[in-house]
Amino acid sequence: MVEVEKFRVNLLLPNKIELAELETICDELPDTDILIGMDVINLCDVAITHKSGKTKFSFQISSSADLDFEIV
Repeated sequence: MVEVEKFRVNLLLPNKIELAELETICDELPDTDILIGMDVINLCDVAITHKSGKTKFSFQISSSADLDFEIV
């Protein structure tokens, strides 16, 4: 068992979506600023792309389309 600190935080995303009072823990993850968990991912639509070596994280509440990436 490992002891960790717990916090409640507000997460403000670049698209102005704010998620309030998220229960979080503090731990060391190398080369990582934040780890988004399934409790947040289940609230919305999420897409992660990596075109030309640039990672883009898109997050939308409420759903407006059914996303399905095709193999081209």
